Amino acid sequence: MEAGSVSVKDFGAKGDGATNDRAAVVSALRASKSIVFPEGDYYLGELGRSIPSTAISLRGGRIRIRSQGRVRLIVNTIEKAVTTVFGVSSVSDLFVGDFEIVDHGGDARQKWRGAVGFMIVGQTGPSSGISFGRVTARNLVAGILVKGRTANRVSGIRVDRLVCEDCYYGVNCQENGDDMVIGSIETTNCNRSYFVYGVTGHRVSVRSMNGAQASADCLIKRYEFDTSDIVLRYFARGTRIKAPHGLVVFEQQPGPGTGAGVIRDVSVDLDVDAEASTGYPVLFRSYTHDGKPDVNQTRNVWDRIRVSGFARTAAQAVMHAEMLPAKRGRLTVRGGLLTDRSVSDAFEVDAVDG
Repeated sequence: MEAGSVSVKDFGAKGDGATNDRAAVVSALRASKSIVFPEGDYYLGELGRSIPSTAISLRGGRIRIRSQGRVRLIVNTIEKAVTTVFGVSSVSDLFVGDFEIVDHGGDARQKWRGAVGFMIVGQTGPSSGISFGRVTARNLVAGILVKGRTANRVSGIRVDRLVCEDCYYGVNCQENGDDMVIGSIETTNCNRSYFVYGVTGHRVSVRSMNGAQASADCLIKRYEFDTSDIVLRYFARGTRIKAPHGLVVFEQQPGPGTGAGVIRDVSVDLDVDAEASTGYPVLFRSYTHDGKPDVNQTRNVWDRIRVSGFARTAAQAVMHAEMLPAKRGRLTVRGGLLTDRSVSDAFEVDAVDG
């Protein structure tokens, strides 16, 4: 172990999957910001709106959470609420090793019931230098969720591998969470793999198997702040993929008073074979702030978008646009991907072979 590290078992944790080990883990963190979970199943108790809603808080400075062998962390959300296993705030150097996180009370079919594996918030201050090894999430609302409509930015997030089974989201970034690099998001039977807005600097690879039960599997959106500089590699397979609107969707819905929205500098490389889905592999659309379709001469801008690869669904084209921007941005299409007329009406299209 790292010098100064402590084992949660030295503070009374059993790791037997039945004993509530939450108090022991909290005590270990009070003694040292570098803790180790030996192999085992650690039950962290019931979660709800107030009993508590967060199992473990990680706040401030340099923190190390390591595992030895296979470690599973278990919670039980007992009511329809979004709860949290690890709440993260105001950290400057956080490392989390390999963990499996399970919510016995989570239900991805409901909005919203279950825990978020790692809830990273910017309300109390900025956070940076956040690294994860392999995280496996089961029956969670999201494996990783970043939020905070604030000047305090959460940035510098690195994830080796995120495996999500029967979760609502894989990764969700709500107006916060910049400079994020994820080696692989692997989702099975999840509603949506990747949903981000108001962020910049993402490099993400998504592998979606029999997921995409929501209207879109990867949703790149703009609400209050612009979204930019995203590179997404997207692989999708399965006979139960739905995504009735689109698999990768670029969507804008600026809030009142925020002006025209911008989604810019996004590259998507597709490897999609999902004939059961009626959705377009790539879809562009726009809404007014109150959720009405914004199709004619929208002020919102999509610019410097690049799409490449292979894609097949039940739709007649790979790309479709449901809006007509007043200012047409640039769309670069590689590999002969088939677009419909709506795309050439909405964009200045560059078709590049290869």
